[in-house]
Amino acid sequence: MGFDTTTITKAIGAKGKLMLDWRNWLYGLFSGMIGGAATAGSSQLALAVSKGLGIEVDVLHWKQLGMVMLVSGLVSAFAFLKQSPLPPKETDQGTSNKPSNPS
Repeated sequence: MGFDTTTITKAIGAKGKLMLDWRNWLYGLFSGMIGGAATAGSSQLALAVSKGLGIEVDVLHWKQLGMVMLVSGLVSAFAFLKQSPLPPKETDQGTSNKPSNPS
């Protein structure tokens, strides 16, 4: 099983430069991080609600909450990178996530 350069050579433009859609890829990466951090932020709300219900739980301090948010954001970013390790190539019509199908 050898290295397939077909995908890379298809992404190279006429001037010999790699034409990848970095803008949308970075947008997806950062939105994943922000979404993960926001989800982790709900843990503070869950602790407040449980305390209001009389359930004894330790409260997260700001440093602990920050670490939970950071790690959750990184997990979401890593999941995005697993799904899209490189930006899709740019085309004249916009961005293409699908390989070209010569027919």
